[in-house]
Amino acid sequence: MTHSPDDPRQDAGFWLGGTFNGPVAAGYQARAVQVNQAGSGDERARLESLLQQLEDGLRQLGGAPAEAALADVSRLRNELEQQPPDPPRIGHLLQRVTAVVAPVSGLLELADRVKDLITAILH
Repeated sequence: MTHSPDDPRQDAGFWLGGTFNGPVAAGYQARAVQVNQAGSGDERARLESLLQQLEDGLRQLGGAPAEAALADVSRLRNELEQQPPDPPRIGHLLQRVTAVVAPVSGLLELADRVKDLITAILH
């Protein structure tokens, strides 16, 4: 099938992309579809376990920065319960917690696992 040069379908390639805000599709007859899942029960249970371990480690670490990070973990939990959760806020809270635990390799690893699991749940 041939199209005239003025036909918008002439260059009918497509591009697909996505962000935390949702997928994007452009091009002739393009469609964007997003499937939201709240995360399986297993993922949520794993996340809760990791958050609890992170809180335990922060309590052992002690001090004002650890107390602030504990408050951020609590805020993180609250944000994850929102419909829909706010990914930029979640990212900000995770950065603050990570900054506190960075000097402690075991806690940093926990924070990274929490971040990875939250990313998987939000997508």
